[in-house]
Amino acid sequence: MHHRTIGAMILALVAAKGISAEDSSATLSELVDGADRIAVGDVGTMRRVIEDQVVHTKDGEEITGKFIFTYVNVTPTEHIVGGQVSTVTVRLLGGLHPDGTKVTTYLQAPSLSSEEKVLLFLKEAPERGPNQEVVHQIAHHHAGKFRVEGEGATARLVRPLPNSSLKIDPSQGIDESPILLSRMKQLIQAERTGQ
Repeated sequence: MHHRTIGAMILALVAAKGISAEDSSATLSELVDGADRIAVGDVGTMRRVIEDQVVHTKDGEEITGKFIFTYVNVTPTEHIVGGQVSTVTVRLLGGLHPDGTKVTTYLQAPSLSSEEKVLLFLKEAPERGPNQEVVHQIAHHHAGKFRVEGEGATARLVRPLPNSSLKIDPSQGIDESPILLSRMKQLIQAERTGQ
């Protein structure tokens, strides 16, 4: 029988350092302000790497050690904020170890699935990737990720958590229900222009 081991020690360490569901919530204004790139795209290839890194908690504390990162190539189909690029590399904390024998997950870390279509609020990371590429992280952990369902004018955004628990104001038209992608783009532009 094949068993996968969860990185429980690291989970406990991260939890002890103060990462909580509250830390990964954000208003739409915070998401827009915290992102230097906002794009709709298709999730593509992934590679996992164990790296020596300093990971910062929300309250600024540092954890130094070896961490598993998953580098995900996302092909933008629409650029809402940021210049046109053919691929964006997104770095996620956690993932399947390169030897395939165990998985490490972290509290409140976002995840992406192959062939998923997403709207991402991204922030460029100060470090470069293993191939010296520019890498981005999802702003405000999983609060900066929406899954896109459908196509064209009926494309809508859904969240892995109820929107109401993510500090997004229902008066903006975002509540527990899916929201049309076209409506979210209007709200993003309104935030950027201060309207």
